[in-house]
Amino acid sequence: MVILNLAKNVALGLVTLSMGGGAVALVRAGYALKAWRYKNGGVV
Repeated sequence: MVILNLAKNVALGLVTLSMGGGAVALVRAGYALKAWRYKNGGVV
């Protein structure tokens, strides 16, 4: 029972971490895109 709970906690932690990492990557990509557009005179 303890091992099962531990496995659940580890899995939940990994999912949360990967979701957080994905959100950070999206935000960084958004900033990079804005900077690139600005650098190129605002042209899409």
